[in-house]
Amino acid sequence: MRTSFVVAMLVSHAIPWAVVTQRAPVVIEALRDVQVIKENSDGTSGQHRGVLYSHDTLHIAKSTRFTMIKELGEGECRVRVKERELELSSCPWLPGFTDHQSDIFRVIPARAKREELPTN
Repeated sequence: MRTSFVVAMLVSHAIPWAVVTQRAPVVIEALRDVQVIKENSDGTSGQHRGVLYSHDTLHIAKSTRFTMIKELGEGECRVRVKERELELSSCPWLPGFTDHQSDIFRVIPARAKREELPTN
């Protein structure tokens, strides 16, 4: 067995499911109710745990699954919740965040996505 494969397998099992390790689309489950709120245009809103920021508002109920359809860079992404698409200015499940908010968002592994459809 090649060393690089063994290292990749060890690393892949050490990463928590709160971090996206696969390419979009990725299914995310809200582990509690989450509000999507509008950002202040001057950027003074600050960022709070368990809140997502967009140019629109929406309530995501606990256990709702939604799809991240595209990474936009700088920690931003586009998601589809039910029939709505939103651009989020902060997607904590992406790599690079120090707090992935794994108590609020769960990344559904690709294997599980094949076995069960997202419930929106």
